[in-house]
This record gives sequence, structure tokens and C-alpha cells, in this order.
Amino acid sequence: MRPISAALLLLAPAASFLRPTATDPAPGEQPFVEARELLDAGKADAALARAMEGLSGTPYATAGYQVLADIAAAKGDAAAQSRWLKWLYWSHLYSGRTKEAEAVGAQLAAFWDGWNLDGAALATWSDSVEKAARAAAGSSRQYRVAGHLLGKLLDLDPADADLEKQYAKLYERAGDIASGGAFVAERVRRRSPLWVAQQNRVHSEWDNAFERNTKHYRIITNIDYEFYETVSVVMEDMYSFYQDVYSYNKKSPLMTLAIHRKRSDFDKYCIEMLQSSLPLGVLGWFYNKKMILAAFEDEVLGTTRGDLWSTLFHEASHQFMYLLCEKPTKQDVPTWLNEGTASYFEGCELKADGSIVKNKPALLRVREWESIEGGSQRHSLEELITQDPRRSYDGSFYSYGWALVYFLQNYENEAGERVYREPYLKYMRSYTKPGPKNVKEHIAEGLRRAKEYFVEEVGDPEVRDWDAFEGRWRRWMQNIVKESKAGPELADTLQERTRTYLQKKDWERALIAAEQADDKRPGDTETYRLLALASHLADRKEDAVYWMLRHWEGAWMAGDEAKVKAAEAWLGANEGDDVRENYCVATRAAAAALDGVMDQAVAADRPVFAMLAASHGLRAFGVPHQGLLARIDDLREGSMQDLRLWLRAFPESGREPVRAGGQDIVRYDPDGVLVNNPEDVGGPTVQCDDARIVPLTPPFDVRGKVQIDGKQGGQLLFGIPASGRPQAAIDFRNGALVRFFNIETVLRTGQSNTLVRRWDSLSELRVPPAQKIEFQIEVDAAAKGKISIGSGGQHTLVLPEAWNPGRLTGALALAAGDDTLALFSGLEVRTRMPFWPVEPPEDHD
Repeated sequence: MRPISAALLLLAPAASFLRPTATDPAPGEQPFVEARELLDAGKADAALARAMEGLSGTPYATAGYQVLADIAAAKGDAAAQSRWLKWLYWSHLYSGRTKEAEAVGAQLAAFWDGWNLDGAALATWSDSVEKAARAAAGSSRQYRVAGHLLGKLLDLDPADADLEKQYAKLYERAGDIASGGAFVAERVRRRSPLWVAQQNRVHSEWDNAFERNTKHYRIITNIDYEFYETVSVVMEDMYSFYQDVYSYNKKSPLMTLAIHRKRSDFDKYCIEMLQSSLPLGVLGWFYNKKMILAAFEDEVLGTTRGDLWSTLFHEASHQFMYLLCEKPTKQDVPTWLNEGTASYFEGCELKADGSIVKNKPALLRVREWESIEGGSQRHSLEELITQDPRRSYDGSFYSYGWALVYFLQNYENEAGERVYREPYLKYMRSYTKPGPKNVKEHIAEGLRRAKEYFVEEVGDPEVRDWDAFEGRWRRWMQNIVKESKAGPELADTLQERTRTYLQKKDWERALIAAEQADDKRPGDTETYRLLALASHLADRKEDAVYWMLRHWEGAWMAGDEAKVKAAEAWLGANEGDDVRENYCVATRAAAAALDGVMDQAVAADRPVFAMLAASHGLRAFGVPHQGLLARIDDLREGSMQDLRLWLRAFPESGREPVRAGGQDIVRYDPDGVLVNNPEDVGGPTVQCDDARIVPLTPPFDVRGKVQIDGKQGGQLLFGIPASGRPQAAIDFRNGALVRFFNIETVLRTGQSNTLVRRWDSLSELRVPPAQKIEFQIEVDAAAKGKISIGSGGQHTLVLPEAWNPGRLTGALALAAGDDTLALFSGLEVRTRMPFWPVEPPEDHD
């Protein structure tokens, strides 16, 4: 095996380029020029291969569709020719190029006179949905519903200037009223990549960072535009949650959130504000005298976006403990109470849509607690509560403080009562009054109050003393450990909890439990129904209509007619009648019309037009309708056309390298993406950020090649959520060994807390050594499938039984082991959904 030369890490001398001429192809279109030349030379098969290769990297190229249509004509393949011409038609039509679209339509009419019946059916549907969106944005103030519906229309026709104006107006009216920041996340998604990149460049340095004031925070960050917009709304949502947990409703001073793009910016800020730098293990801090929170994200040092959110949620909560207890009394709050309560908020998790799942167990604290609890350094609650505030709070106590606070917040007796919630608040409020000045007396008083409030005053006959209380806490925590390891099936339990809370009329707890169920098993229509019911009963009527609409979409997508009718009846009776009539009923009518179009196309022996009609409907409806997908699957073989498209997952040139330790650790070259993990530099993770691919959800296929030079392997990382922590990996070793792993992130404590990824080996496949390992991975909807190695797929291995859809859902990334180089080339992904050939327009704001 020829190793990758270390010279690959050296930048090649700059080439001299000629100024483009009028005849030069546009960027990315050179493959289509070459395909045209091959076609003109009579090499149609070679032309087809080159054009498809080019389309994987430049999938919206009209030149590509045109040359592929011409290649199909030369090969006498009418089905392929009509497919490429219809893609070309849509590309022109939905980009505002009406004349060009009409010219292509004239060519399509020669194949079948019903070529655009799907367009007529969906035009009627679009008019009705726009009417529903206008009504939702009106007096009912159902902004999230309006945004959801307008989003569907803009996804279908992004060049519609009137729709764009409506959306912009809605955004200005909605602000952060939309639940959980999801509307902001959608708004960010609609910015063009070029506009976002320009904003990121302008604001990349701390001296010119993004900056704004929200209701309770001053936001300053130079990370990126998406983070800036998201944090501005997310922290306001968290502010309300802090108020609920601390039971604090007084006015608070504006707090500055200084969030840095790299550690060096953070260090300079620390020196400026604190007059000193801080150890590497410190990810953020809160300074009460200046009401400042500072934190940073630095991928080169191994911190992720998820680590940053956990740091923000933790540190920002300290403001409330300070305002509630420390400021008026000037006494120290017990460290377990201060840090344990702050650690409680680490369990809050930001989802991909910008909403927050609250009251989740902080997974890293659960894993840490389990590890310490099972070892020789297990702590007692008395040890925890009597920690001397004058000394450093040992890292091993963090998970114990979190565990006690989480227990006090959430333990329920058989009657479903949170018997320790009020004692917890009483304990915290006891520090709003002056206490003993002597430190030993202060510590002893803290333990005495805990025993009085948590045992004596609760008066549970099963918990007569402190030892019994501690035993209950340990048993309850062991159950939390078990639940934290459960897969998507835990959503059933969380749904049942939601129903119990609804019966007890505890609407807020019902909402939190339903949000946790949605996090554990995203897209579950029953969870959406429960979210709707809880929101409605909690007097969040606009959210209720939104969630019932999502429930209707899931039921309709799955073909569950009984649930569809029940959801429509609920909407009609609960301020959603306009949505029911102009969206739900109209969507069912449009789907029926498309079914009719497909039947006509099949009867006319034009199966590819039936597939294209279904593809058009899938794009318009914005949900993976199982009936439409099934019809496409049924027709794929007969039409000899596959509307899915292999898409290049990573740019193979054009991006600046990432440098650390004086060398490139990531390089984007014409022959692939080079990931370098030297011994003295933390390993980089190169994440796919293509919105056409991520979040990647089974079923999907991945293919490519990898070449390894070094002691260990190159990895494909799967299932990366907003936290940035991968859940699964395929490791390609230099010795022709392919291994599968589950990945768990754990917290090791000591002088500073350190996040460590634990790799659990599942299975492996040995193959003959090769200079490059060529692979193809096939994953079905149940996360089952296989990996094939070699150009002919000679060596195969089924995917691990331990993998499930949730573990493989998220972003895709590349990495390399310690002291190893990995060159990934030709990495492409194909999702189940048909590709939609219309590029979003550039944002000219």
C-alpha cells in the first residue's frame, strides 16, 4: 500500500490563472463542457458518466440538465430525456425564467400532452395554502403556523417575490413570539449561503463582532450569523425557564453574553475583564460584579457547539442565584446548591429547529455520576452538602450536586406529586436572609436545614431519617441512569407520562414530558398530538394549532385516515378551521389530483411522468408522503430512472485550510478532503453542512474512497445532533480493517472537567490491503443494511444490530485517529427523497 505522502500537507505553489473569457464555462460547469465534447465525439456513455459526476458537485446546473437530455436523445432513451427536460423546466420556472421554461415546456409536450397536469393541480393548492397562511398571520396571531405554511410555498417557489415579502413581513411581526426560536432557525435557513458567508467574514474578528440587545441580554459574538440569530432568541427562552426554576420574578439587570469564536479571543477578554487568564479546562464564566458571561467555541481545541450551549445554559443561570441570594445577603450559597442548580440547566438541549428540550437529565452528568457511584470514590450526600465554600469544589462533586438538584426538582410520589420541589425552593430562599458568619457554623447550618426541609417537614412515613432519604435518592438516580441509556422506545414512556400530567391538569409538566418524547423519537405523530393538547390546555392556543397541524401531517403522510379525520375535527373546533379548510382539505384534494395524473401517465405508458408528478407533490407538501414515495419506488424499475441524486458531501477544493500547531489539519484539495491529526494537536472533525444532506436520516446511501497514512484510521462519524457529539462511527484502518462503533461522550473530572468520547466496538470486517479503500454503505429506514468494500463490492458486512434510526440521524462528519492522515475522496450521499432541481435564490439584503 502506498502511503499518503507527508508532502500533501505542504501547500502547492500558487498556479497562474488566465482571466476568464466570454467562452470560459461558469464555475462548476467544466464537467458539462467536457461531457458535451465527449458527446460530440460519439462517446455517449463516457459523456453520461462525466455529466453525472459533475452533477454530484453542481446539482443545480441547468447546463448539466441540458447536456444530459441531449445525451439521452443520442442514446434513444426517451424516458431519461423527458426526466432531464422536466428538471430543466422546473429549474427555469421556479427561478423566475419564464420564457426559458416555456421553451422547454414545448419540448416536453412532444413526449406527452399531459406533461404538466401536476403543475396545474399544485397551482390550485398553492393558492389555497397562501390563503391559509395569510389568515394565520392575521388576527389569530398564529405566527408559527403561518411561517410553516409560507415556508412550504417558498421551498417550492423560492423566486416568488410576493411570497418573500410576506415572509419578511411575518418575520418582523413575529420576532421571538414564535415558540422556542424555531421561526428564527427557519429564517436563518432561508438566507443564501453567499450572504451568510459574507456576514461571517465581516464579523469574524472580535473588534467587529455581531452585537445586539434583547430584552434581558446584550449579545456579542463573532462565531457566525446562524449562532448569533439563534442565541438571541434561545437565551430569552432560557431566561423564562430560569425564572420558573428559581421562582424569581423581579426585574434583572441586562447581562452581557460575550461569546467568542476561538480560545485566543476568550483569553484576551479574560485578561481585560478579570485581569488574568484562566486554565484550559475552563469553558466559560459568570462575573456578578459586571454582569458578564464569557464563553468560547474552538473546534481546533476539541470543543463543540453542544459544549458551548451547555456552558451558556449553566453559566447564565448563576445570575439568578446571585440576584436571589448572594446580592442581598452577601453570604455564600452552598456550593452544591449553586453549582448543582446551574448544572441542572446543562440538560437543556437545543434541537435542530431552534426549540429547546427542557428538564432532560444532563447526560454527561448522568454518566459521570454512574462512574463515580460504582467506584471507590462514591460520595455521600452529607459529604456533598458540607463542602467548604472556601476551598475549590472538587470536580467529582459536580455530578452529585446535579443529581441531588435533579431529584429535588423531579421526584414524584405515587400520587404524582413533586414532594421535594417546594422544600428545594424553601431551602434556596433560606439563603435570602443573613446567616451565620462563621464558616463551620454556616456549613453545619446548611446540613441541618437540608435534613429539616427534605426529611422532617416532608414527613414521608417511608423516609423517616436522612439515611432513608439518601437511599431513595440513590434508587431514583439508578432509574435515571437506565432511562438515559434507553433508545427511541423510551418515547412511549414519556408519552404515557404526558397523558398522566394531562389528567392531573399539570399542563407545564405535560409540555416538558412531550418535548422530551419528541427529542427521544423525533417525528412521532402521537407526540405532536400530545404537544397540541398540552399547549391548548396551557392556554398557548397558537402553539396548539401548530402542533395539531404537524400531527395531521404525520397522520396523513402515513395514510392513517382515522387520525387525519380526528385532527381535522379538533382543528375545526379549536381556532384552526381556516387551516383545516384551506390547508388540510386542500392538500388531500391536491394529492388525489396527483394520483389521477399518475394513473393517466401510467396508462399512456409514460411512467417517468408519473414519478415526476409524485416528486413535484413531495416537494410542495414538504413531508415524505408514504403513498407518493411508494409509487415512485414501484415505478423506478419500469421507468429505468432514479430521481434520487448522489450529492458530493464535502467540497474538494475552494475552501481555506484549517491550521493548528503551524500546519494544516484540514485541507480541501481537488483529490479530496485531507484530515490530519498530529500527536500534539487535538483531532479536527470536518462536518458536512450541506442542507440538502443534513440532517441525514435513514434511509440513505454513502459511497467514496479513503486512504490512510498513520498509526490509526480515518472515520466516518454519524448521527451528530445540535450538540455536535457523534453517536456512531465507521473506522477504516490502514491494515485493511473496517470497524463499527457506538460512541458515548462522558465527563472525566479532576483538576478540570474533560469531555471524553468512549468508543464501543460492535463488529469488524477484514479486507485485502489496497492503496485506497473504496466503500458503499446502504442504510434502510430501520437503520439496517450493509457496507460493501471494493469496486465490485466483493466484501460485505451487515450493519450492527445496535444501530437504530435515532443513532444515525444527524450530521455526517470526517475525522482521523491520533497521529494519522486520512484522505477522503469522492464522498457522496444519496437520500431517499427525490432531488429537487431548483436552487434557492441569493439573499440581497
